[in-house]
Amino acid sequence: IEGKSVVIIDDVLYTGRSIRAALTALDYYGRPKDIQLLVLIDRRFSRDLPIQPDYTGAQVDALEGDKVRVQWKQLYRKKIANGSFKCRSFIGDQIPSTRGH
Repeated sequence: IEGKSVVIIDDVLYTGRSIRAALTALDYYGRPKDIQLLVLIDRRFSRDLPIQPDYTGAQVDALEGDKVRVQWKQLYRKKIANGSFKCRSFIGDQIPSTRGH
């Protein structure tokens, strides 16, 4: 990963300790040009470490002891020209109604 851009993806950013462990593990493989953090859910009131995501699916004001459940729903899957699939997905309460489809 020397000189590359790296994006770390996490489902729920809670204390920040798992991200810190991921950053430490990345050191073993070289020094990236830059590192960005994408999280599906940001529990912003529970940090042990000063870690902030670059990209967030949703922010949840969950306090210590509260549980957060991540639901992933794929609304459609369409094959595109190069043979791969394009998916439209939503998380949590962002899932739109699919009635009548």
